Amino acid sequence: MLQLHQQTFDEIACRDTDGVEGLNLDDGVLDLVEGVVAELLDLFGGRTEVAVLVDIADDGAADRRGEHTTIVSPATDRLTLVEASLLDYEALADAVEGVEAVLHQAAIPSVPRSFADPVATMRANVEGTTALLEACRKADVRRVAIASSSSVYGDTPERMMPFIADGVLRQNTWQLVFTVGTSNGSLRPLLVLSPILVETIARAGWSKQDVKQYLFDHARLPAWQFERYLGEWTDHPIRSLKDQANLGKIPKLFYESDDPERMVPIVFEPDDFMIVVAGDLLRTNCYTFAHNGILGYPVAKKIALPEDWSSLLAGARSG
Repeated sequence: MLQLHQQTFDEIACRDTDGVEGLNLDDGVLDLVEGVVAELLDLFGGRTEVAVLVDIADDGAADRRGEHTTIVSPATDRLTLVEASLLDYEALADAVEGVEAVLHQAAIPSVPRSFADPVATMRANVEGTTALLEACRKADVRRVAIASSSSVYGDTPERMMPFIADGVLRQNTWQLVFTVGTSNGSLRPLLVLSPILVETIARAGWSKQDVKQYLFDHARLPAWQFERYLGEWTDHPIRSLKDQANLGKIPKLFYESDDPERMVPIVFEPDDFMIVVAGDLLRTNCYTFAHNGILGYPVAKKIALPEDWSSLLAGARSG
């Protein structure tokens, strides 16, 4: 699998060339893109037509125009370079014509830049995305995938927590053996929330215990999938939650019926989730970690700041 990095380019689309899906790179091609495009061309061989839509908008990058033309590949005869912007609707319409799917990563990702120039951020991230979606809709593009970041958005816990719970669930796969198997009930998923997320959650009246309870109730998966992880992904295969519950090794809530689609939690109880507040005060970041429970649990240590921390910080900022 070829991993495509957001900082390398911003748009990828699949174009049908002679009845075979190909790749179309789009918007923001800098730095390592030469190697990436060359690898794409070589990877898909004669089946691929690659088009690159370049929008070099970063400060100080204007003098780099032309660098992206140094792509080295024996297949550069199938490479088309176009310079345009996400705000140029006609260019977008031409770019997505005949495209099967689009992976949209174009954005101004810098939080400080968004404070310094909110209009530019809004135009690139909101107007540009809207223009791309409209162009795709009119061109009957079958699928559009929009890349996100580690940030969480929403103005209430009810809007934020579904995304957080989904992230926690996806991070824990074979580690479920520490809930049922190797050391029953020892899985301790760790959730790290930035301060602004916690403030938003607390302002709505939610406590840490409320967050743990939400994760316990919603970070769940079908029983058949839980058993598949245990049976196929670990070296301590357990094929039946029913058997483990009947033996008294796990709580009865893991076997409330014979329905393989019943939703089961990933831990024994809400307090098994660990929650930490850390990170940039202004970033809406959320990170979740799974661990190898048989080796021990994640731990934290309080950091004691020096008494003159405020003056030291002020001096560092002014210097």
